[in-house]
Amino acid sequence: MATRIHPDGFHSVEDALNVAVEAVERGDLRNGEAALSWVLKEDPKNTAAWIWLACCAPDDSSRQICYRRASEFNSY
Repeated sequence: MATRIHPDGFHSVEDALNVAVEAVERGDLRNGEAALSWVLKEDPKNTAAWIWLACCAPDDSSRQICYRRASEFNSY
């Protein structure tokens, strides 16, 4: 079976999440946010993506929104 590559260059949600985490960890919040936005478009209930998106948020209010969304989907 051939691997389908998304036009943004991601093979999968997991691939995009890995790219996003690497970008955020190196301080590239713009690209991290872009990859996380793609992940959340494909999988709006992705808890990890919401938590990482909070790291890119410009202010406390935006971070709280991300954390609230993550807690909505957390199964613990």
